[in-house]
Amino acid sequence: MDQTSSVPIYFVHNKMPTERVNFDSSSASRCVQTLASGALVAFPTETVYGLGCDARNAVACDRVYELKGRPRTDPLIVHVCSFSEACEIWGLSTDKPMGKRESIAQLALECIVSKYWPGPLTIIYRAGPAYISSPVTAGTGNVGVRNPSHPVARALLKACQMPVAAPSANLFGHTSPTTAQHVIDDFQSKLAEAKENLLVLDASSSCEVGIESTIIHLRVEPCEGTHCIFIDILRRGILTEHDFRVLFGQVGTNGDRVLVHGDALIKVKITTITKHIADPTSRQTGPGQLVKHYAPNVPTFILALPRFITTRPLKGEVVSGQLISLNSKLVLWLAFRPLSQFSQKELLIDREQGDSLHFSFEGAHYVVLNSFVSRVASPNTSDKGPTVAASSVSSLSSSACIDYAGYFTPLSTLLLHYQELSRVRDPREAARNVYSFMRNAETLSGVDHLFLPQITDNYPCLGQGTVDIEMEASIADRVHRSASGVCIQTICSLV
Repeated sequence: MDQTSSVPIYFVHNKMPTERVNFDSSSASRCVQTLASGALVAFPTETVYGLGCDARNAVACDRVYELKGRPRTDPLIVHVCSFSEACEIWGLSTDKPMGKRESIAQLALECIVSKYWPGPLTIIYRAGPAYISSPVTAGTGNVGVRNPSHPVARALLKACQMPVAAPSANLFGHTSPTTAQHVIDDFQSKLAEAKENLLVLDASSSCEVGIESTIIHLRVEPCEGTHCIFIDILRRGILTEHDFRVLFGQVGTNGDRVLVHGDALIKVKITTITKHIADPTSRQTGPGQLVKHYAPNVPTFILALPRFITTRPLKGEVVSGQLISLNSKLVLWLAFRPLSQFSQKELLIDREQGDSLHFSFEGAHYVVLNSFVSRVASPNTSDKGPTVAASSVSSLSSSACIDYAGYFTPLSTLLLHYQELSRVRDPREAARNVYSFMRNAETLSGVDHLFLPQITDNYPCLGQGTVDIEMEASIADRVHRSASGVCIQTICSLV
């Protein structure tokens, strides 16, 4: 790394950061000594901050689990700065004869990393013998390896000359960190109690991607009388299933993707795994598999798009709407007319009756039926959970909302806090913002609840152009699990 680059370093101890120095040859040496001693270093990557340790040191890896409060069934990702280092970790060789299965796997891996490394991609493959400490693999027999592109991360890896195991640098289950301050906020109290120090590298260009790396699990298995390559996408990121289908672009006779291996065509079967794990003690193939994850420290709900039941056609086009609060208990979605055409005071509440609310507007009578808060399936999954009482939701004046594509803009004056991930429905912009916005909202005074957008394929859009639906699904996945799948829904009926 350029010796003149200015990268502050924070030392966290029993009170607050006490020292900042530039990332130069001297501070790089300090980082190397820290990792070699078995201590931890937090560092930025292009995705989120990592909490790093020597991946060969079982005691250091155990400390990562302890500090984060991370279940030991949840494997760690190993960071390297070359494909040859990754092959060593996987027990593959570039200069020794290998069996057919290993040679096919290495060819597939070379194809993938030549396109997407360095970058936001973690590849899980079988762990090699006795190289990485056992806590890293969590007993799975596999190991996830990543080659980050962030210049500070690469400089650190080159300086320390060791594989660095690094999950996200936050308390387990909390919203992922994208700044040095996020790391400090999460660990300062815990480190003070333990009377430990943590080295935190900072950079002005931290975490430009903003969400965790895509994780794939690559396997070569007997299939249809030969061998097939299986690529399971375990965690969505900015690299999507479409990207891998394009990479393995040659199509076989049955529509399969194929890889040329000598004179043979090896089928490549690519699948996105959408089933999440509810029990954190269950063994996981890779990180980021739990239903509850990335959660802010404030009750968080997904705000669903409206559903209507009508006994007669609505007059005019449904173009926008309004959220209203009833006795600070229910949050209801009404989308009969643009907000600009009426105010909240113009809605005249007639009565509450059972599970329904009756009200009048401009001489017409309406009823909202079955207003409830429930836990719903994430996009394309079957994750379910218990219902949540609607009385747990407070009024809008003490709530924050993180919007997407401007759909909840009319509510901005009714909420305590309002931010947009992307006004023009750009999922990459949303990815850069989603965790920092959640972190910001949870720190605001007076915020009792946080509402997140229900992002679907048919999400209303104020912007123009083509939307990357698969990339958008990565944002929807983070939103869903930040709220543990708890979604506010209403069914409205016009009578």
